Amino acid sequence: MEFVWISSPQNQRSSGLVALIIGIIILLFAPFVTSLIGVVLSAVVLVISIGMIITGAMMRGAGFGLPLILLGILGLCLGITALVSPDLAVSVLGIFLGVWMFFLGAGQLLFASRLSADKLYYILALLGGTLTVIVGLFLLVSPVQGMQIMVFFLGCYLLVLGLLSIFRPRYTY
Repeated sequence: MEFVWISSPQNQRSSGLVALIIGIIILLFAPFVTSLIGVVLSAVVLVISIGMIITGAMMRGAGFGLPLILLGILGLCLGITALVSPDLAVSVLGIFLGVWMFFLGAGQLLFASRLSADKLYYILALLGGTLTVIVGLFLLVSPVQGMQIMVFFLGCYLLVLGLLSIFRPRYTY
């Protein structure tokens, strides 16, 4: 089965402009983005945990109330710990992202052969896949520094994608 993505050049230029702007913002504020990720992740865990405690307390007779309350309390403790030390949250997230990026990069390398008709996109897919695998491995070895590199990598990726979409849109993929 082959996927065909049909998009007008105007839509691609619009999304390319958005990608370009987000890429520039990420590159300008890269040192702060990593800490922000840790704080946001901690806040999400706290909100979900509080919701689990409230839901568990409101359950009657189902037998799931106590385990939900215990999981909520555990999540609340983890959320507070991560909020006090955002680097811890970034480390855990970095490990999960490292595994994900490794497999994403391998998929990009396999997908690159489908773009061999257009040499520029073929070379960029090979380069992007290789860099994604390398960043994924680095995230597994050193999660905090890897997250900082990943944020920079994401900014550069969006910058290049935005420029390509603006100046050289493709009609089918």
